[in-house]
Amino acid sequence: MFRHRAPDLKAATPRYSLTARLLALGEILDNHKYVENGLCILASDGGFIVTGFVPVAKGMDVTLLQQTHEITPAMIASALEAYNQPDR
Repeated sequence: MFRHRAPDLKAATPRYSLTARLLALGEILDNHKYVENGLCILASDGGFIVTGFVPVAKGMDVTLLQQTHEITPAMIASALEAYNQPDR
């Protein structure tokens, strides 16, 4: 039998609101050039794991390449600080 240990919520609680974190995630995804459709976003330890498609130019053709990125809490915090988003 396996036991599931509850996560330490105090350690995982971000200092920014969920709305601010999602705005920062949107900025990061835009910078990585993800297309809007087909994104899978999973919450993970104060950050996110994102899988989606990125357009790649091959000569005159454009194809979609599937990529996965781990967006860490530090990346979220730096994006929020760069755009001066206070906690709401």
